[in-house]
Amino acid sequence: MLKPASHYRIDWRREFATLAPYLNGNGGVIGVEYDSEEAAIDKFNHLIKEGFARPGDHMWTSLRVDHEWFTTRRVAGILDEMDRLLADAGFPAERACEGLYALNLFSGNDVAGDLRANLTNVTLQMDGPVAGAAFRGRVRAVSEAMCRYIASGGHFMIVINDTPIPDQAGFWHEIWLGGLAKACGDKLLVIVHAGPRAERRYHADAPVRDRILYLPDSFESDETRENDAYDDLFEVFKAEGFECPEESAGAYLDATLFSVRLLHLRLSAALMNKNIRSGERKR
Repeated sequence: MLKPASHYRIDWRREFATLAPYLNGNGGVIGVEYDSEEAAIDKFNHLIKEGFARPGDHMWTSLRVDHEWFTTRRVAGILDEMDRLLADAGFPAERACEGLYALNLFSGNDVAGDLRANLTNVTLQMDGPVAGAAFRGRVRAVSEAMCRYIASGGHFMIVINDTPIPDQAGFWHEIWLGGLAKACGDKLLVIVHAGPRAERRYHADAPVRDRILYLPDSFESDETRENDAYDDLFEVFKAEGFECPEESAGAYLDATLFSVRLLHLRLSAALMNKNIRSGERKR
């Protein structure tokens, strides 16, 4: 049986102590600040998602808004994913009544008999007031579905990954202020990354943070973190059956003091190689 990622968590003790009540169901807004990717932010994100999730339970759901993810880089995609997750939990957004619009599909045709056209898989692109009103209506519908979900005991986490401030405007202005914040914003867990892409800033429309976490790039300037990282590495190597876990922990930490990201990468590689060798010996 695969162990959870938290079994291999190195350091971040104080951060997860702060996050504990939120990952256990409290709503709130958490800021996560860091200077570079050396802070191992992908690993941190994975641990947050794992800590919040309850396997097989749709009443604990999370959504990651990321400009580099095709599904959630634009506001329409974000709304689609939110709607899908709520529908999976049994709380689909109500659909507005379809409007009737006159469309001239053919014109200027001179035929002697009947003209029949079978159209399938047609996408209508609408702009202007009609499209704007329809989108605002859908934001309200999804926000109301979210409100029903929360009122029925659901827990929803939204992670805004590190994104340039201008690229965040769609979510904050059109979805958050468009209805989600008013409907149930204080009941959601919202984690906002302020890393190098956001220049460690927050969008003007983002809510005030209840807590702010500061993730270091390295262990070099913090003796407490360095000691915690050593203890965690020792426990991992001991549990995984490494010979001389004390020496292994010291060697790995000394080689990666300057980069939290590199420490996690090398630890993953060491564990994978250990499993491969163990499998070969069993054959």
